[in-house]
Amino acid sequence: MRRLLPLVLAAALVGAPVSALASTGGIAAGASGARIAGHVPPGVQRVRITLTLIGPTAAPGRGVRTRTLTRRVAVRLAIQAADALVPATTHYACPMYMRVGPVLVVSYLSRSGAVRAQARVEVALGSKGSSGSNACFPISFTAGGRTEALLGEGYVRLMGRLLGVTIS
Repeated sequence: MRRLLPLVLAAALVGAPVSALASTGGIAAGASGARIAGHVPPGVQRVRITLTLIGPTAAPGRGVRTRTLTRRVAVRLAIQAADALVPATTHYACPMYMRVGPVLVVSYLSRSGAVRAQARVEVALGSKGSSGSNACFPISFTAGGRTEALLGEGYVRLMGRLLGVTIS
């Protein structure tokens, strides 16, 4: 507890919630108390979904899969999924290991192609993972220059379906 006390005091000084400390092992970026929780800014016309395979899962020449959604229904579905994400909070310490796997990046684009918001998460191939629904491995969501760790039970699977791959 003595080692945790300086972190809690530092969080109090910058206004970070204690739950942000527990989920990241330190003071989280963007943990200023202002909640952006998945709010995609207005003006999004397209959504670009990119899955980058790294390590032994990447076959030569097949390391990146990208799809850009332009149909209103698909774009609205992706926006609603991002808006449904909730802040990642935990009351326990996460294990101190890194997860190396495919990286899913979902970019919410304006008509001109400017990135209005972006979600990033390391995923597991197949249907047995828990990427984005575990506070130790959350979705990193950036909008308006702020980054927050978010969770969404079906967000990764939905983006995988829209991309045409099975990820979880």
